[in-house]
Amino acid sequence: MEEFQKSQDVLGNFIQAREKLETQLQENTIVKTELLQLKNKKVDDRKVFKLTGGVLLPVDYEEAVGNVDKRLDYINNEIKTCEFSIKKEEENLKEIQQKIQKMRQEQMNLLQNIQKQQQAGAK
Repeated sequence: MEEFQKSQDVLGNFIQAREKLETQLQENTIVKTELLQLKNKKVDDRKVFKLTGGVLLPVDYEEAVGNVDKRLDYINNEIKTCEFSIKKEEENLKEIQQKIQKMRQEQMNLLQNIQKQQQAGAK
């Protein structure tokens, strides 16, 4: 049962991590959409800023788009890794559940055998 609980906790952590990554993916997709809207503007009108330590610093448009693309790639790869880990942990959890079920069945069989022996001894 302890192994089952640990596996459930691990699975929960992976699911939380994936949810966080999904949120980051949505946020970065929105940023990418906003940046693409600036693409048709004049170079002088493509003002992009990055918040660093409470200060807005100017960033080159192409650099900003490249950074967002890299972040999106990284997040997508992390989501794939997380989903793989979730799948593995779900398989592990299923195996543990099967072991628990088997042990419970063995206990029930043992109890039935003991009861049969007691009944046979009482006759």
